[in-house]
Amino acid sequence: MTRRFLCALLAVILLSMATGVAITFSPNRIAITSGPRIDVSLFSNVAALSNFKPFVAGLKNGRTELAGIFAGGQFAFRVIQQPAENPAFVSTLPDTLTEFRMAGYYNTIGLLGHDYLAGRSFLNLKIGQEVILVSGNGTTKYFKVNDIQSYQAITPDSPYSRFVDLSTQEQLSAEELFDKIYAKGNILVLQTCIPNGNIASWGRIFVIARPISHLTPSVDQLSPAISNALVGIRFLMQPAANSHPGQKLALQR
Repeated sequence: MTRRFLCALLAVILLSMATGVAITFSPNRIAITSGPRIDVSLFSNVAALSNFKPFVAGLKNGRTELAGIFAGGQFAFRVIQQPAENPAFVSTLPDTLTEFRMAGYYNTIGLLGHDYLAGRSFLNLKIGQEVILVSGNGTTKYFKVNDIQSYQAITPDSPYSRFVDLSTQEQLSAEELFDKIYAKGNILVLQTCIPNGNIASWGRIFVIARPISHLTPSVDQLSPAISNALVGIRFLMQPAANSHPGQKLALQR
C-alpha cells in the first residue's frame, strides 16, 4: 500500500467527518474536517465519568476489538469500528468515536470524532492526561498524553489545502501530515478539527498519547471481591496501628 494511497484515504476520511456522510474514494484530496454548529449534549453517560468499573462492564461483548475510551473527569466514550467496505465512515452517534482502520497498518490506534460531537472533548485534553482504552473482553490499556499538535488549513474550504504547523509555521502536504502523525507506531491518536470564529474547518488537532504501565488501579476498577478484601485489610490494620503509637512513631523516624 503506497504512501500516496494512504494520503488520499486520509483525505477522504477527513471529508467524511466534515459532511457526516460516506463518500466515494477519490485520490489526492485533503479534506475539510468540520460539521454543523449544533447544540449537542456530549455526556449522556455522565455516570461513567466518576465510576470506571460500570463503564467497562457496559462495554463487554466478548470480543477483543477496541470498545471504549475513558479519560477521568473528561469523557467516557464508546468506540466502534469502521466497516471494512467503508474506510471513510465516522460515527454520528452521541458519545461515540470511530477507530481509524488505516492507522492500524502502522501499529497506531487512531480515534476519529466529529468536532460537533464527541471529538469536541479532545480540545480539553492536556499534556499528562491519562486515558484508558477498553476492549470488548474487558482488558485495558493505559496511555498518557505527551503531545498535542495543531494545524491550520491554508485554504479551509478546499480539499487540496496544505497545512501549517502552528508550533513551527512549517508547511506540510497531506502526505507529510499523515506520516508525521500516524506513521510513528505504538501510539494513540485522537483527531478532530479546530473551529476559529466563523470558519468551522479552520484547522485540525491531533492529541497523541503513548502507552504506560499502570500497576496500581483504583479500588473502583477492581472486582468486587478484591475491593472488599482491600477494605477488610485496611480495617484490620487500622486498630493495630492505633494501639501501638510508639511503634508507629519509631517507623516514622
